[in-house]
Amino acid sequence: MWRFKQILLLGVMMMWLTACVGPTSIESNHLPAPKLDFFSYFTGKVHGSGLVRDWRGKITRQFTVTMEGSINSQQQLIIDEFFVFNDGQSQTRRWTVNALKNGELTGFANDTIGNAQGKMLGNAMNWHYKLAIPFKGKSITLKFDDWLYLQQDQQLLNVVTMRKFGLPVGSLVIAFHKSK
Repeated sequence: MWRFKQILLLGVMMMWLTACVGPTSIESNHLPAPKLDFFSYFTGKVHGSGLVRDWRGKITRQFTVTMEGSINSQQQLIIDEFFVFNDGQSQTRRWTVNALKNGELTGFANDTIGNAQGKMLGNAMNWHYKLAIPFKGKSITLKFDDWLYLQQDQQLLNVVTMRKFGLPVGSLVIAFHKSK
């Protein structure tokens, strides 16, 4: 019984600490240049490589991704993503992204739960969404806090925090480069 109380207390403390940190706003987390234009960057071919880390920061997987983007007749950006993981698994995703006013974006993919909401400012974009992730033969829903930062050399860095019940359960780090 004492062990259960310790674990429960630790869980409550972790949730409290996580809640105290609060989300970072894009207004306080960007540089003015180079300016990121999400639609321009992801129109055409983009390649990337990245890694998946668990909640402790331990690397659990590596992957490569090839993306192909185009603008449809409704002026939506359609992005087809093709992931190949180091364990031989592969995954595909198709995003449909709409540009709104003031750098705001909304979108959805075949495995999102509801719509993604995002905002661009300067060299950064922050994007929030829920995704159904395959895990041990089932599908679990995770919240994604997705940050993209355009660098001077036109490389795009992507840092993602994945959460379940408000607690961090993993992260992704991806470096994208646009094909010429």
